[in-house]
Amino acid sequence: MKNLTSLLLVVLASCVVVGSRAEGFKPQRVHFVDHVGHNAFFRGNEPLSNDTRTFLYDDLIAEIKNKAAVEGGFDIDRKIFLVDISFEYVERKDISAEKEFFEKNPHLGMYVEWPLFGAPVPPYDLPRDVVQYLAKGPVWFVDDLPKRLADLRGWLEKKPDDPEATMIVYAHCEAGCDRTGEFIASYLMQYKGMTIQEAWDRDTSDCGRDPVHFSEFAIDWYCEYLFLQGFKNLGKCVAQSVSNGEAEHRVLWIAGVGCAQDVWEKEIAIMEKLSKLKGGLSVCTFDNRGIGRSSSPVRKGDYSIEKLAGDALALLGHLKWSSAHIIGHSMGSMIATRIAIVAPDMVDSLTLIATCRRFVDLWPRSFKSLSLFLNMFLSPLDAEGRALLDLKCHFTQDYLEETLTEDEVASEQGAKLTEVNVDVMGSGEEKGGVQQQRQQQLPLTRRESLKREYMRKASMKNNHQPDHGFKGQMNACRCHFVSMEEIESLRETDFPFLMIHGTQDYIIPWQAGQKFFLMLKNRSKFMLLHGAHFLSRERTGEVVTAVLQQIFEGWNLRKKRESRVGPS
Repeated sequence: MKNLTSLLLVVLASCVVVGSRAEGFKPQRVHFVDHVGHNAFFRGNEPLSNDTRTFLYDDLIAEIKNKAAVEGGFDIDRKIFLVDISFEYVERKDISAEKEFFEKNPHLGMYVEWPLFGAPVPPYDLPRDVVQYLAKGPVWFVDDLPKRLADLRGWLEKKPDDPEATMIVYAHCEAGCDRTGEFIASYLMQYKGMTIQEAWDRDTSDCGRDPVHFSEFAIDWYCEYLFLQGFKNLGKCVAQSVSNGEAEHRVLWIAGVGCAQDVWEKEIAIMEKLSKLKGGLSVCTFDNRGIGRSSSPVRKGDYSIEKLAGDALALLGHLKWSSAHIIGHSMGSMIATRIAIVAPDMVDSLTLIATCRRFVDLWPRSFKSLSLFLNMFLSPLDAEGRALLDLKCHFTQDYLEETLTEDEVASEQGAKLTEVNVDVMGSGEEKGGVQQQRQQQLPLTRRESLKREYMRKASMKNNHQPDHGFKGQMNACRCHFVSMEEIESLRETDFPFLMIHGTQDYIIPWQAGQKFFLMLKNRSKFMLLHGAHFLSRERTGEVVTAVLQQIFEGWNLRKKRESRVGPS
């Protein structure tokens, strides 16, 4: 392990990349992050002029005050003490310009030099025991994020020496995206309770693009670090998505065509709230081949339900899970079915959401479903048009027309609008800017909210699907077929088996699932709910409750088997 740590440090030391010169200060990249009492925290890019590379103090302070009012809902009308944190390490002239400004003007603030390098190796490429060892300390020998974040938080919580002053912390790198994104995402996970996906989305929104390369990996590593420190609300960071399998109940969620692993976020969050199962849950989500972080072979022949099921089984083997509760949606249900056929002993329970026996059973049963079906594959659309068409296929009309509650709107924005905003004067009063923001956000329909979500996720690098990946997954679905022999083998299994369908599913009609169910001769249970193709999102409570019942029944069955075997 010592040799591995040395190697990691050598790699870090050799990965200093000299990029092109930044374009100078960009006010649009200045954003509010947090405030504690009288003090506040902002992010942005290098506050230097493009031509003379001089420190633009007045421009920076003006934009900070603007973003405090617009994004933070408070006014800064006190004297400011600016803590300027730079993550830069290459452009020594730029570093000197900032440092010299505060040496000449110590009454205005202070300069802090915290060079960040990121992490050259992603945690998901390493064995689990190595990840746990490195995340506890060695990976932070260079960036020292745990200590630096603690120092920053200490400044925010400290009362300024001058009782009439406000401490403003401004953190930046050259562009304000990568190293700044690493630091801000880590702060948001640790101190604002955000999941890694929420923190990542905030980075993308604030900068206009994702953090890249080593900064991206560093965010994953910090999620791992927080997980080992006992943080629970981290979402799908590697530590939770790729669990060590020590929990009593192990659950594998398998997504459908065009869906990355984060499609299950809402279901998993509700499962955590509703679960009363003893022994804990280990949940694994992953990207099927053809999308996201998994490989996307170009050859159409590299995609089949059998190969996708083989990928899932290989993942279970990597996790050292001898069995799991398998949940699949749409194409994921086809993959889950194939797992149950080829490896029934690895299935503790099987839940198929929007499923069928063969692709030909999906033939549209109405003009509306035929129209939607053809538009899905033939219509060239921009991002917004694609999102709106997907919504028509995924959800019922009445669900899309529902108005979100204020809490749901706040959740969409990543922060509750109903919280009382304590301004930097410490009045504890709700400012007019927040009230105005709330009025602008409400009412908001699910259609608009989901459209934003779909467009945002489509733009994220981790969710990217190349055209050949989409066509490959569709080819796998077209070739899906469960033979009569395989149906007989499914009848002989004894794990809990449930099919769930929506009455208004235009992609996989409920009649296709019912036909499969009847061929199994009551081997499974069949649950029909009002809803469309993304039933687990539209009727999350009912679907998750049914899944938890499946898990409980599967656990009971396993215990009975073990008791029958008895001591040798």
